[in-house]
Amino acid sequence: MRWLPVIVVQAYIDPSVRQEFERWFRKVHLPRVLATPGMLRVYRADCRRPGVNWSAAYVLVNDAAISTVWEGRAAEACRRDWRPWLPYMENFRMEVYAGLPTNPIYRCEN
Repeated sequence: MRWLPVIVVQAYIDPSVRQEFERWFRKVHLPRVLATPGMLRVYRADCRRPGVNWSAAYVLVNDAAISTVWEGRAAEACRRDWRPWLPYMENFRMEVYAGLPTNPIYRCEN
């Protein structure tokens, strides 16, 4: 079974702008992200980790989509959308999770 790559974004959003941020995320950011080639779906969740109150998981169609989503023109526009919110964020973190292909050099057989 092959896992689909996922980009996880987490941050602490200032509570004074959280509602406005959530509205922007749903109405502006999500449509733009979902129109990006290689993006499959986005999950949003409240995060209860210390220093983090917001998280999202962006699921990509395949491993090749990582570079498309990361480097494309649409991706740059999505990143620009975040800039006005940066003064209201702390502990912003973005992590990419992808499956590792088997490497025949290290294959062990009994």
